Amino acid sequence: MGFDVHGKYEMEVKGEIFILRFYQSWNEECAKAFFTAYQSLVFEKKFKRFGVLADFRQFEGGTPETIRYFE
Repeated sequence: MGFDVHGKYEMEVKGEIFILRFYQSWNEECAKAFFTAYQSLVFEKKFKRFGVLADFRQFEGGTPETIRYFE
């Protein structure tokens, strides 16, 4: 039995910069969904080098299970 995703993120690519925006409070399902999408985007672009700009201004935190995804 799965849980509903709580939390939101946006990903945008400008040149060789990934812009990530994090919103609301996250549970583990949101963290898993984000990192699956992030890895897919990285592999899709096939950059040798890239930068990441992460905007956490509207992030409200997450459950303890989400922490391992950010480490």
